[in-house]
Amino acid sequence: EYTHLLRVQITDTLPKLEQQIATEKEIEYINGIENSIRKKLIKAISFIKVLRVEQEAHVLLENGWTLYFDMTQDYGHQIDNLILSLKDNGFGLKTFEYIDLRIPGKVFLKER
Repeated sequence: EYTHLLRVQITDTLPKLEQQIATEKEIEYINGIENSIRKKLIKAISFIKVLRVEQEAHVLLENGWTLYFDMTQDYGHQIDNLILSLKDNGFGLKTFEYIDLRIPGKVFLKER
């Protein structure tokens, strides 16, 4: 049961009539990101953009942060790295233009 809608854009070519728009793997990844962010960060997502060629997901949170995920890696590890960085460095209340989680074991933060 869904209690809200999640806006998702998948970049690629325009779909043809009766063409599948998102793969099952993409849908599972998007749902996993959404559930993990809601539970672990207690943040709401405004929009997700999936870049198929780059195999990335760009997630815009309602607080203005944009998170960059590598869809070839486990989203859970990427979110856990983010949580550790925010706690260890006291960044919890700052505003960021983006947070890049695409490099394993690293988190890149760009403040506004």
